Amino acid sequence: MTDRFGLGPGRIVGAFVAGLLVELVLTAFSAWFPSAGGGYGAPFEVGQSQGLALFQSPERPDTFSAAILALDVAVATLLFLMLARWSGLLGIVLGAVGALVSLAAAIVMLVFGLPFGGLPIPLFRSSPLPSTLVLWVDMFFWAGVLAGLVRWRRQRTRAAGL
Repeated sequence: MTDRFGLGPGRIVGAFVAGLLVELVLTAFSAWFPSAGGGYGAPFEVGQSQGLALFQSPERPDTFSAAILALDVAVATLLFLMLARWSGLLGIVLGAVGALVSLAAAIVMLVFGLPFGGLPIPLFRSSPLPSTLVLWVDMFFWAGVLAGLVRWRRQRTRAAGL
């Protein structure tokens, strides 16, 4: 059962779960390694980092905004819905895997002392762009690449008559 946009309940739930997972992992990671200004979360910053005290501290109890995190999850879900429309549920799954592997690769690149981390937009140790936004764009770039591979494979299989 799909609607006129080609999205069934499975794809909608899958897109929401993928968006939520990706945003929670990125928010948790960026809270410990915030942008130069101290903000964490992406595409919109959800608060100012307190180091290992993730969501609040006695000095600044209002640093975390659940409403902005919900907005981040909504944006990520919409992007995954577009991938779902384009490449199906498998595209969502591989897209989420691609996003998380992209984040892990950027972390490994920076930990091992490379001058930058992440691709296609390199994240330099000193960058004018917020690092969380750069990581978010990289994550969704790779999500789109893997979803595109699913679409390409499906079209190739259909063309071959299999």
